[in-house]
Amino acid sequence: MALTEKEREAREDGYVEGRRSAYRSLLRECLSNLSETERSASAYAIERQETISVLRSLCAEHGDNDWPDNLYIPDIITKHLEPYLDE
Repeated sequence: MALTEKEREAREDGYVEGRRSAYRSLLRECLSNLSETERSASAYAIERQETISVLRSLCAEHGDNDWPDNLYIPDIITKHLEPYLDE
């Protein structure tokens, strides 16, 4: 049975997110061998990407995903998630 366009896109998005998750795990392992200063800056970047991933999932289910990955996190929450939670 053929997948609908939405099902195909969801499967592709899941595949991409799975790869990103694996890369983040690998990066965390690499970071454990760096100095505290090097580690803290990189850890922030990883944490942000993980937060973006969670927000993408939440917005897909409860809001809209019409925002770039570099958008300020409070703006994502207040403009692309929060308005849909009251519905």
